[in-house]
Amino acid sequence: CPFCGSDNVKLKREILSPLNNKKYSHYYCKNCELEFFTPLIFENIYSNEKFDAYGNFHKGREEIPEWTKNVIAILKKLNISLKNKKILEVGAGDGINFIAFKKEFSISEDNYHAIELDEKSIKVCKKRGIKNITNEFFNKQILEKIDARFDAIICFEVLEHQINPKEFLDTCFKLLKKDGLLIITVPNGKMSFHKYKEIPGDIPPHHFLRFDKKFFEKNEKKT
Repeated sequence: CPFCGSDNVKLKREILSPLNNKKYSHYYCKNCELEFFTPLIFENIYSNEKFDAYGNFHKGREEIPEWTKNVIAILKKLNISLKNKKILEVGAGDGINFIAFKKEFSISEDNYHAIELDEKSIKVCKKRGIKNITNEFFNKQILEKIDARFDAIICFEVLEHQINPKEFLDTCFKLLKKDGLLIITVPNGKMSFHKYKEIPGDIPPHHFLRFDKKFFEKNEKKT
């Protein structure tokens, strides 16, 4: 298992991905509840728009994603404001989350930092006002390049793309200030219609991992 290292895993099925015509094995870890696909080999399918959604990213979406709206609603319910907070967004996409947080919390451009792999998306982010943006992989090596700690780190629909989720989460926590806030959203890996039809893009080399509520509840103290 790429998260807990256990070999107590169950093979669920084999698939042929239409995104790259390669074979993958779909496993379930009985130890930590993670579902994952192997081989865990990253492929940059974003700039060439092999997955259709990235065509929209490169144009710059106007509609705020539902998960972003939900996070904002929860923060407001808990009386948590991001105003004057130093923020790092991992996987900024087209910068739509920056637009949403700027509107809701009046965050400043100077306090907003981002990391993004897709160079076309970075161009859109810069047009939207994200000045502090880096084109890097997010792994433990990033700690050598970022000499800062953040009040909040946001990872919206990013964790499911990772091939090393444990290192990803460890790196997030090392970049957080004491009592900092890590906000993660992921697709629900137990969506009922998975039984009937594969969700486009919810397979490798786009998504390698599937999570549900049980995973985070069981592993909260380990992350």
